[in-house]
Amino acid sequence: MKRLSVVIGKKQYVFGQELSTEAIALRAARKKAEKVVGVIFLSCAGVFILLSVLLSFLSSTTFILTSSFWLEPNGTAMLFFIGLFFCLLTIFHLIETQTITETIPRRVIGEAVPELVPVVTDVEQVDISALFDPQMQTATDEGFSLAKQFGHAQVEPLHFFVSSLSDENAGAVLGRLQIQFSKIKEPVGRRLGTRQLGAVVELSAEAEECLLRAFVNAYMQGRHVVSAFELFYESFSHDAFVQELFFDQGVTVEQFTNMVEWVRIHEKSREQYERFQKAAARKPIGAMNRSMTSIATPTLDAFSEDLTTAAVQGRLDLLVGGESQLEQLFQIIEGGRQSVVLVGPEGVGKLAMIEGIAQLMVEERVPSILKDKRLVCLSLTTLLSGVEPAEAEDRLMQVLYEAARSGNIVLALTDLDQVTDQAAGILVEFLSRGSTFAIATTTPQGYVAAVERSVLGRVFQKVVVAEPEQSQAIQVLESKILGIEFTQNVSFTYMAVEKIVQLTDRFMHESFLPQKAIEVAKEVAVMVAKEKGKDGLVTPDDVGKLIAQKTGVPTTRVEEEEKQTLLHLEERMHLRVVGQEEAVKAVSSALRRARTQLRAENRPIATFLFLGPTGVGKTELAKTVAETYFGNETNMIRLDMSEY
Repeated sequence: MKRLSVVIGKKQYVFGQELSTEAIALRAARKKAEKVVGVIFLSCAGVFILLSVLLSFLSSTTFILTSSFWLEPNGTAMLFFIGLFFCLLTIFHLIETQTITETIPRRVIGEAVPELVPVVTDVEQVDISALFDPQMQTATDEGFSLAKQFGHAQVEPLHFFVSSLSDENAGAVLGRLQIQFSKIKEPVGRRLGTRQLGAVVELSAEAEECLLRAFVNAYMQGRHVVSAFELFYESFSHDAFVQELFFDQGVTVEQFTNMVEWVRIHEKSREQYERFQKAAARKPIGAMNRSMTSIATPTLDAFSEDLTTAAVQGRLDLLVGGESQLEQLFQIIEGGRQSVVLVGPEGVGKLAMIEGIAQLMVEERVPSILKDKRLVCLSLTTLLSGVEPAEAEDRLMQVLYEAARSGNIVLALTDLDQVTDQAAGILVEFLSRGSTFAIATTTPQGYVAAVERSVLGRVFQKVVVAEPEQSQAIQVLESKILGIEFTQNVSFTYMAVEKIVQLTDRFMHESFLPQKAIEVAKEVAVMVAKEKGKDGLVTPDDVGKLIAQKTGVPTTRVEEEEKQTLLHLEERMHLRVVGQEEAVKAVSSALRRARTQLRAENRPIATFLFLGPTGVGKTELAKTVAETYFGNETNMIRLDMSEY
């Protein structure tokens, strides 16, 4: 079997760990020995310190508080210091046994996914097993042991799938997808009974690829170690039988992948908060940079928010997606020190992208020109409103003057299209000097009206932020769900989250994803909390019920009353419309197809052209449809083209 590797930089990452009964037993024995040594050290520390305290109180209750106890030689103090020595040994042992010597290299924004290539002998090799967390190591060993137990000739992805099911995050995936383990246990057992037998167990090419892909996933997500959850995902992706098993339970590969991403988002959010807390010790908060050369900015501070400070404190949400736009933005800034304007409809995530840049600045995963800088979000609307134009311009000039003098500020400007002509001239003159640059936001309409052909267009390069596709919107919504669940004391199934995005995309066209999906998620959580109480479960039916209330379009499952309406639609319509059999039948069939989802989701339910002279019932048929199925003949939009 030709071995595979992942090349990153000048190193070649391979799976080089021995998988055998003896090697696994040796690792288990070493792990057990480490635990025993740790317990011995901790026990000795406790015993010696406890003895010193008891002896001190037996001699005198205040002896331990006197200077003679600490400065003069005595047996009690010696016992105490021996106990303290064992405390230090315990801490040192714990650090030594849990420290991973190798680290996953840091990925550069915009870098492509590394490919798996054959091993090359003349390139430095790194064993990825040194990057496995304890659960991943256990899952790898148990996968081999399972194959050995069944007498199989090879370790396959199915073995790793079974061994990684014990990971708590794998349990979260099954729970959110509402899949019961008992329903997949028996089919998996039967499948294991059909694998090829052999006296010697080897690692199959597919299983090796699972391990390497798990490492690649961790690298792409900026993780420090490879978790068992990544092995769970990759073993699912590499085994068609497991995918079919989930499909039989109503879960597609895309749904499974989005649910995996939900768990990853949760883990990254938790790790990000912990990482930013550590970064706070290195990243200056407020006006001062590391070189202590910047100055105070009182006027700017009064009309702005320091996003880098918010990032250091862990107050910003994790950025999901938008990597291509970030890469384009960094290229513009790094290439010509030009300012950038993010152009997109309200609600598509322009401000979230700016907050994501602030987080990357804290981690210093940005071009050098952005390092050791403050990203300050300035609301131009707030700055320029409520005062006379002259005073507004004075404010802007003072803010820009402070930013220039500080020398470590990057401005984030919201609603760039709200800048007046005079203020725009001041801003352009300031940015043209090159002392700093800005990242602004505006809508497509605002860009055309106020930026594209104005002086602002000379200094701001356009980066389009489009409405995300449904899968991307689902992942963005997943990043918000945990906060909504905590606030309302409810839980969402994955199918409910997916349904929110699908229905808002289909029926709510006055706003854009992901913002409209986030708003609906909050509303449905409130509704479920009131109707079902604490720990209520939000299901797709709850989502359909809320969307139906907001839009007037039935979106829940077909209930008995609606079923009768659909079955007898022609009869009910004929109570108002006499004749017109062909038209009534065509409209009724279209409505039934729509309610059973037998239509393309990106197209209208149907399009009809009713032809006939005035008075034969064309408009009456439309009103009848609205009354019969949607409850009232006013539930329709009528455009009289003669008025145009």
